[in-house]
Amino acid sequence: CKHCFFRRFPESHQKGDTPLDELKKEIDEGKKRGCNAVSLCGKGEPMLHREVDKIIEYCTSVGMRSSVITNGDVNIEKYQRLFDLGLGHVQPSMHGTGKVLDEISERKEAGKRQWQFLEWLNEKKYPFRINITIQQANYHSIPDTAMKALKLGAFHISLLNFLPHYHWREHIGEVAVRPVELVPYLQRTMHQLEGKVLFTLRYFPMCLLKPKFWKYVTNARFVLFDPGEWDYGSCSEDEDKVWEDAVRIGEAVAIQGEPCSSCLLREHCGGWNRYYAEAFHLEGLKAIREIPDEYKDVIGKRGGLFDLNPANKER
Repeated sequence: CKHCFFRRFPESHQKGDTPLDELKKEIDEGKKRGCNAVSLCGKGEPMLHREVDKIIEYCTSVGMRSSVITNGDVNIEKYQRLFDLGLGHVQPSMHGTGKVLDEISERKEAGKRQWQFLEWLNEKKYPFRINITIQQANYHSIPDTAMKALKLGAFHISLLNFLPHYHWREHIGEVAVRPVELVPYLQRTMHQLEGKVLFTLRYFPMCLLKPKFWKYVTNARFVLFDPGEWDYGSCSEDEDKVWEDAVRIGEAVAIQGEPCSSCLLREHCGGWNRYYAEAFHLEGLKAIREIPDEYKDVIGKRGGLFDLNPANKER
């Protein structure tokens, strides 16, 4: 896709599939750390791995729940085979429908084929959650796309604001949208979804949103606690250790000065992404000085806001 992290990270490119033995080792190491789920993603489409059947089969054999992030553009029989082997759920990258997805994926009829896949999942009652990466090509249609995902039966919807990882930092203007411009579309989407389906808004400055939506935001500081995200090697029964790692990860990309340093949401938001802040000149950012009554009992607790989002319970 146009926004893929790996398009601006040539150092990660490889000529062939990661060997099955390496993947099994990674799964085993994750289980030893305490992980109970595996998410397959690729520098491209993970369903094209020649031994994807064996990967899912191995996950099932060692008691690890499995999921695949996919564009849904692979033969339906292949998905059926993986479900038969114990695949837990799929995560279609539904960045839009129809021509919007065609443009983002740079493939003709990608939207049509993904829609057929989603209808098949709905008909079969197979569990799936949706990823929507927010960008210039689709942000106007985010409310409509999210509602379509809801009607098709998605059990969780991830609204992922584009992040400038790797060399995207020098090219952020090619994909990203000014956060202040996204606000009405995101708030409309969350208003439509609230109380109807689990959802998360990842990577967005809380201070731009109405307080009622703060609890749905997961920024870098809480990625390690998000049940739908990777553990980055930090899975542990020691919450203090995980918290130290979480703060370190968040601080690596966060604004260190004002307006974030004096904001009352700092321990929950972690501070907005400094590369975004530089690209868009801190537009709209402000320190929160007053906390609504609905949050006063939790604002002083580690993860107090995060825990209010039903999507952050173990799934």
